[in-house]
Amino acid sequence: MHKPIDASDLTITSNYGKRKYKYLGKWIEDFHTGIDLIAKPKNNNAHIIAFEDGTVTKVNKTGTQYGKACYVRVKHSNGYYTLYYHEKSHSILVNVGDKVKRGDILGTIGCTGQATGIHLHFQIDKGSNATSINPYDYIFKDKELIPAYTKPDATVIWYTVKKGDNLSKIAKKYGTTWQKIYKDNKYTIGSNPNKIYPNQKLKIIK
Repeated sequence: MHKPIDASDLTITSNYGKRKYKYLGKWIEDFHTGIDLIAKPKNNNAHIIAFEDGTVTKVNKTGTQYGKACYVRVKHSNGYYTLYYHEKSHSILVNVGDKVKRGDILGTIGCTGQATGIHLHFQIDKGSNATSINPYDYIFKDKELIPAYTKPDATVIWYTVKKGDNLSKIAKKYGTTWQKIYKDNKYTIGSNPNKIYPNQKLKIIK
């Protein structure tokens, strides 16, 4: 499941979009470019994990509350970036250029930067705050980011796996290869392409 915090459940403390909040005694109005999350039940030492496979492009490992924020920024093959902000100072385990896998630990939840309490600001964008999108459905409803290799005019068929199916059998049915089906569904299938199960949904991109 897509979760940027290693927790049994997540609580939203601030949603994506326009908001008004009190910071250092002043009311501030802004556009929140991500979603703020804490672990539920509350865990101030919860790990922050990579949302998808990617390459670390930016890191700041030291910071303080009301000062510099600690964060990790990861670029993904589908053209999107994820940002993990307000991490605990000195907790970040990755460096610029590192390749990370979905679920790898990046650091620990914290309150560095412009933060009034311990939480994770999680953001999805295409390279800047101006291109941010609402992460809600990708965290809580398992919606997938559109892969870069899906052309705008591509045909996407959702196939429900039946008992006795394997990727080769499904590929033959749709005139494609099992390798391509696996590539298009690797986050759903996992590391073993032979492990698919009845009623699992697979996308066939043609």
